[in-house]
Amino acid sequence: MAPVAAGAAAGAFARWAVFALVDSATGALIVVNLAGTMLLAVVLARQASDARGGRPVAWQLDFAATGFCGALTTFSTLAVDLAQRLDDGERLAPTALLVGLLLAGITLYAGAGRLAGDR
Repeated sequence: MAPVAAGAAAGAFARWAVFALVDSATGALIVVNLAGTMLLAVVLARQASDARGGRPVAWQLDFAATGFCGALTTFSTLAVDLAQRLDDGERLAPTALLVGLLLAGITLYAGAGRLAGDR
């Protein structure tokens, strides 16, 4: 439980920092969600590699995947942002944002995971 809490504290701080540094809330959402996706892919690929090598890896999943990436990424904020845009009558921008994030996330996840797993 402590590794998850420590990871979540670090991930929440990282998310706050990104939102403080990026001028656009939508831009910050994109950054945290794609960064979290890529980091999660790397952690999971490394975890699988380490498990095959017989090394203990539970802390990686608890701290990095569940704690840090869980707190860094923010699907609920993205959903609220998209819903508000739709309520305001926008159709193209929220749809493009959702589709773009999904495609970019899948691409980053697959690419980062493959690169990390090849090590």
